[in-house]
Amino acid sequence: MKTTILALAVMVFAPVARVFAQNLVPNGSFEEYSLCPDNQSQIERAIGWQACRGTCDYLNSCGIEGVTGVPHNIWGWQTAAIGDGYAQLISFSADDGNPYYLREWIGASLAEPCVVGQTYYVSVKFSWTTSLDTLLGSCQFANDHMGVRFTASAYTSSDADPVPNAAQVWSSQVITDSVGWTTVVGSFIADSAYTFVSVGNFFDDEVTNGVMLDSSGAFAISYYYVDDVCVSDQPNGCLDPHSGWNEHQRDEITVFPDPFIDRFNVVLEDAGVVDGIWLLDSRGIPNQISYQQRDNRHVEVNPRDMPAGMACLVIHLSSGEVLHHRLIHLTQ
Repeated sequence: MKTTILALAVMVFAPVARVFAQNLVPNGSFEEYSLCPDNQSQIERAIGWQACRGTCDYLNSCGIEGVTGVPHNIWGWQTAAIGDGYAQLISFSADDGNPYYLREWIGASLAEPCVVGQTYYVSVKFSWTTSLDTLLGSCQFANDHMGVRFTASAYTSSDADPVPNAAQVWSSQVITDSVGWTTVVGSFIADSAYTFVSVGNFFDDEVTNGVMLDSSGAFAISYYYVDDVCVSDQPNGCLDPHSGWNEHQRDEITVFPDPFIDRFNVVLEDAGVVDGIWLLDSRGIPNQISYQQRDNRHVEVNPRDMPAGMACLVIHLSSGEVLHHRLIHLTQ
């Protein structure tokens, strides 16, 4: 799974592991929970997190498959960027307007207050998603201005409250990748002793650029998954040395031909037994596909009715490993 990095501050940093610096966001990867999620609007089950605006959602591999689970839930299909859990929120709606802006924000208290005059470095991962549930339908839009806002205290806000049109770090580009995670990074100098961080789109429709990606969708809104929220006072503190592949995911396969037309072959670097193969199209929609394992390293894959374009190959092995590879499907 690929991670795109959007550098939005005055510096771009070399990839150094973050083990030398503290993440000031406790449970920034949503791994710790009080209870497994079993319904919508349960972000508070991720320890330390709360909904600041709207009814935000918590998803985890211990949740209900196809509803609140990971990778498959009611809003789509995505493996976690880190570990087993992530959040989900609405960030834009083309059907609202001043003063009612449909926004959902999640927030958490920092491990320690920011020091005035200190530079802080921020990283957060987003993945655009569209619901697969036949009752809900799918969303039409993606948007820019996804980011992070710091405040002096925790807060809640309703849809009728004005949005601040301000954040310390945000994306100037529309985030459209649903196969991988897009990392938004930046830095800021604290002008207050901030104690609380929140994540979402903090800008109104007049500032936000909403782009329609699916005209057949049922709802004129944007959904995003959120994972791996990090704040550090060290330049290397929030950098991901894995460049988007988490500790459970390794690119240990060779695929040919790539691009492919009707079928392709997979060679496993290490011997293994394949339990299942999926192809995720450019919208992140999974398609389980037929395959034939020739031996413990060679697999022939025969996708059917796949749309042309970029796809993500996901291979589940009987050992529990999950392997990924991006490839391109061409039509004849």
